[in-house]
Amino acid sequence: MNTRQFNSCECEKKLVLTLKKFKEKNFPTVLKYQTEFELISNLISFRFICFKNALDIFQI
Repeated sequence: MNTRQFNSCECEKKLVLTLKKFKEKNFPTVLKYQTEFELISNLISFRFICFKNALDIFQI
């Protein structure tokens, strides 16, 4: 297994868990920005998948 691989799914899970913790503590601003967090999470996952694929192609 390549040691440079980044588990984007794990990153996304942590972001979702953090968001849930904030919700449980009744932070109203988190509800306002939930969609933005989800979009950012999806973008981060997509970019790291592309980066990982590039590493695999060039066998870095």
